Amino acid sequence: MQPAFHRQNIASFGTIMTGEAEATLGRWRQAAAPFIEVEQEMMNLAMNVVGKALFSEETMRLYPPGWGISRQTIEADHLGVYAIPAHTAVFLNVYGMHRHSGYWENPDQFEPERFTPERVAARPRFAYLPLGGGPRQCIGNLFAMTIYRPHPLWIR
Repeated sequence: MQPAFHRQNIASFGTIMTGEAEATLGRWRQAAAPFIEVEQEMMNLAMNVVGKALFSEETMRLYPPGWGISRQTIEADHLGVYAIPAHTAVFLNVYGMHRHSGYWENPDQFEPERFTPERVAARPRFAYLPLGGGPRQCIGNLFAMTIYRPHPLWIR
């Protein structure tokens, strides 16, 4: 990763800068190097080790854009032992469901490997719905997930 200034720009500024300013710039580069290395390592992890899709899906699980979904029932139904009358407002806590230990092992930890095809197939279909699910899911679901995934150009 290159510093903010290109070498040729630094050279042209170097004729103006005093020795003290050059030393200050060198200290800045030295101080910033560990942070730049950490940023590179994190992006390599996200982009190469677990894959962009897994990284994005796990982020959406922990921090869904919509924390809940509300609907109104059309007709009477039952949910387990609960009777739900027709025309009743119901609310689904997406944030809570995405952190429910019945669906997710270590639900508060960031583990992108949860979204490998094998693990996705092993859990209930609607245990993960950051953009809704079924016939009423977000019309821009595919577009949103495509845009959301980390992009190499975001890396400086």
